[in-house]
Amino acid sequence: MSEQAPNKQVLVIDDDDFFCELLTSILEPHFSILVAKSGNEGIQLLNEQTPDLILLDIDMPEKSGYETCKEIRAIPLHQYTPIIFISANNSLEEKLEAYHSGGSDFVTKPIVGGVLTSKINSHLQVKEREEKLTQSADQARQTAMNAMREHAESGIILSFMNDSAAILDYDFLAQRLFKTCEELGIAASINIVASTGTISIDHSGLQRPLEAALLEHAQDHGGVVDFGSRCIFNAEYISLLAKNMPENDSHRYGQLKDSLARLTTSTNARIAAIQTSMELEAAYQTDVHQTLKTTVSSLLKIRHIVRTQESTALDAMDSILTKMDHSLTSLSLTETQENQLYEIIQQGTDKLMEVYSRSGEIDDQFKDIIRSFDSLSTD
Repeated sequence: MSEQAPNKQVLVIDDDDFFCELLTSILEPHFSILVAKSGNEGIQLLNEQTPDLILLDIDMPEKSGYETCKEIRAIPLHQYTPIIFISANNSLEEKLEAYHSGGSDFVTKPIVGGVLTSKINSHLQVKEREEKLTQSADQARQTAMNAMREHAESGIILSFMNDSAAILDYDFLAQRLFKTCEELGIAASINIVASTGTISIDHSGLQRPLEAALLEHAQDHGGVVDFGSRCIFNAEYISLLAKNMPENDSHRYGQLKDSLARLTTSTNARIAAIQTSMELEAAYQTDVHQTLKTTVSSLLKIRHIVRTQESTALDAMDSILTKMDHSLTSLSLTETQENQLYEIIQQGTDKLMEVYSRSGEIDDQFKDIIRSFDSLSTD
């Protein structure tokens, strides 16, 4: 430390006016000096000033240096401020008492200016190194905490992405999204632009018209819209309003912005997938209904053709039997021959009638199939 730069402040607490003037003359070229004439005055001064080091006399009226030191150490801001005791007594008992009361060092009178200045500089250097180490440790701890928080938030969003992949319903998706926001410590409202219309809802399940209007208005104002403790995240099919962003913690605010932006993007992709699935399902249902209608129409035509053929076959058979009956009278057949011929005709007729009777069963099957198709087309 340079002895030419009085940038450090030293507080002298001593009831001896002459000794205070002596210390001031010794130290003033190197430090900024404050003087208090009693322990109480010194403690009162510490409520207004923050000296870098304290020189404290032991033998003082009203309140000793030991008592004063203990009270100083009870002040949070001065728990680690270097305190050097000054005494005319160099006994072991006084040094132990100085140590137990919270002192950092001990010097005896008469004071040697160079020695005292060197001690003060040494303690200030140690204090400065400790403050830097403490600051570095705090920064490292904060960095580690931020890294752990970012890792945890990445896990929360990954969990949302895994769970939402199986969701095919807007309401379920909204509830899973609100749960994720809650895990991030955020209360939210959302607008989902669905194929069936806009869905507006907040984390409590309520519809809030003003928030819905705000989200709709902000839809065309970019991906992220900041306004204090509230922040809107926009995507093609969704807008998310975070209602309690930590505006007084810029680092945390930035972390949450990144996390919520990723969450919004993931939700938007899921909404797009749901809409595509619904459109494909609608198209499939349309194709199925059209196919059913075409199939029913074809079956009705086939049924009509079968009935027409049955009727034609019976008419033809009846005509053949009538003609054969008339023709037999003109033929010179023996009785045996006539019986054989009638038997052949009867067998053919029986087979034809058997086929005709089974065609009724086929007709019933056609009816059942047509009724089944009709029920599918109306579902």
